[in-house]
Amino acid sequence: MPNTNTVIPNYQQLPVSPFDTIAQQNSIILQNLRLGKVPTDKIAAAQELTVQSLPVRSDIVIPNHIHHALGGSQSNEWCQAAEAELQQLEKLGVWSAVKPVKGRKVIGARWVFALKRNTSGAITRFKARYVARGFNQRPGQDFGNTYAPTASLATLCLFLSISVQKVFVTHSFDVSSAYLYSPIDKEVYVKPPTKLHPELKGKVLRLHKELYGTKKAGRCWWLHFKNILAKLDFSASKVESLLCVYKRDDILIYIWMHVNNGLVVSNSPAALDKLCRNLTQHLEIKWQEGIDQIVGLNVCHHPSGIHLEQNLLTVSPQDIT
Repeated sequence: MPNTNTVIPNYQQLPVSPFDTIAQQNSIILQNLRLGKVPTDKIAAAQELTVQSLPVRSDIVIPNHIHHALGGSQSNEWCQAAEAELQQLEKLGVWSAVKPVKGRKVIGARWVFALKRNTSGAITRFKARYVARGFNQRPGQDFGNTYAPTASLATLCLFLSISVQKVFVTHSFDVSSAYLYSPIDKEVYVKPPTKLHPELKGKVLRLHKELYGTKKAGRCWWLHFKNILAKLDFSASKVESLLCVYKRDDILIYIWMHVNNGLVVSNSPAALDKLCRNLTQHLEIKWQEGIDQIVGLNVCHHPSGIHLEQNLLTVSPQDIT
């Protein structure tokens, strides 16, 4: 008999009542997601502010400019990461190099570097992103509606709890270069990465897909992913737009999505496997059976239930140099 005591900070003893039908389960989920009658968008905003205020420690200096990346002790790793990013941009047809168009605004761009770590803190990947300076885009001229929903921690905790108590199958996934799949709906030009590709001097890059940093990147990615799921008979939850539900006969699948990281919970292993195959036809996705890490949280499985930890993010003030 599985242990059903899911231990999550602020959600210990999370009440999930027994249910016999999908309709009953949906009703229970709606009730639990209104914890304290606080709208989930306000919960998500509060969470975002909390995370941004936490100090971060790294044993490797992360460069803040391409010159620093190419001139430091890890120059080979950072250079390889940047070249891999440019290859991905070319593969997905994100832009094409053209001559400057008179009267068209060209926004700047810069390299942003980061490290990806596993649950124990070991570095697994050097990451580089070519990011547009979207703050130079003009509202009403260069972009329109920018709204994109954000999944909340409350929903994640709820579905982790349900997956344990109902012994549902759980997969986690990471969409590689998520924003770069999203078709753009405006004519946008960006300065090229001439430090790595000097042959692009004198040209500009016309975007065909959204680029990191553009004002509508988040919204266009959400709409693109939403359209893919709609073709697979998923519908958006009334609680959160990034909580998608599939219901057919006795088969139930939930997808919780935060930008490019997701959690899938299902009562049918076969249906979950089929979903993995279908999504992989549209996107480059890294799948993992079960879940041990998501959106910077370590998901630890114990006999007492599930614990969420952020031990790699929070440090004491004396540890910060």
